[in-house]
Amino acid sequence: MLTRQDPLSTLSRFGAWRWAGLLTSVSLLGGCATVVVPDPSSWPVARIEKAQFMPPDEVLSDPNAINRRTRVIVMQARDSPSYRGQGLETHASSGLESLLGSQGGVEVVDRSLGDRLDNELKLIEVRGTASSGYSGPSVADYAVTVQLGPSSFNSRFAQAVQIPQKDKPPITLTPAGFVNSAKAAMTVRLYELPSLRVVLQEGVEGSVSQSGQPLQINNAQGLNLVRDAITDAIGDMKGKLLTELSPRGYIVDRRSKDKKSIFRALISRQTGAKQGDVVEVFNVRQNVIELGTVRRTSFEEVKVATGRVTNNVNNDFSWIIIEDEKQAAAVKQGDVVRVRHGNTFKVPTSLPGLMNILK
Repeated sequence: MLTRQDPLSTLSRFGAWRWAGLLTSVSLLGGCATVVVPDPSSWPVARIEKAQFMPPDEVLSDPNAINRRTRVIVMQARDSPSYRGQGLETHASSGLESLLGSQGGVEVVDRSLGDRLDNELKLIEVRGTASSGYSGPSVADYAVTVQLGPSSFNSRFAQAVQIPQKDKPPITLTPAGFVNSAKAAMTVRLYELPSLRVVLQEGVEGSVSQSGQPLQINNAQGLNLVRDAITDAIGDMKGKLLTELSPRGYIVDRRSKDKKSIFRALISRQTGAKQGDVVEVFNVRQNVIELGTVRRTSFEEVKVATGRVTNNVNNDFSWIIIEDEKQAAAVKQGDVVRVRHGNTFKVPTSLPGLMNILK
């Protein structure tokens, strides 16, 4: 992420003359594409094959099994070895809860309901192997744990960063002063319940930097910077976590017109879908492994298409559009649909002279 990074490293990477182009790109990435299909019923019905492995009947017949958000419980983070007792674990857990609870198709469950689950997860992480599964109260679909790693902060003095101008005073990008920075590491694990299978494990490091500061930071200010670095690390996990937790929907049918195809999908307003969301469609395929007398069967989701949610979103389903006809032809009735989430891309705002360059 480029947010709050040291402008010296940023300028050396991109060069001041490239900022204007970068800002243009950011404006395109930051916006949500508008996809409008005025009347899906006016599109001719198109042929669509059935998937080899259809969703279970008990899932399709139960509206609550499809049109609901993924329930997640965020366990209390394990403390950092660098700053024990400084409240960093509470900051990390609360930050994750805030992220998951405000975006995507996730419902965050009160973590106080998971005392027994917390004990079982601690045993798994100590042993390094999964148990036979969680047999306690059904509290959520997934559990998230955070193990905080080493964290640190520091200050160093840096000379002013200036750009010379012909026959004019130089432009000061960053005044002389202290560069106060911090970094924090963490490991995030996502457990499927009740199997306790690890479906995501990611190590991530966040960092923040403040240039041109008049004073060195003290311990209290340094801890605040470490908290910001933890928030930065959580932001780097945003896309992966929300995508993994995105509720699964299914393709129902297809309509085509003018070499474009729209599909009715069982993702809805109730599951967090909204106009402009990027969606991915997956075929479910079977894998068979035979080794000696052992035969093991598993299923995997193979991505076949990428599309967007149109303006037609209600509480039961939505219409998605897939403009690539080769991809659209590979989509089958019963295929899995999931919203894909990304991380927010921000331009550093710690360059006082940046806008002078762009004028």
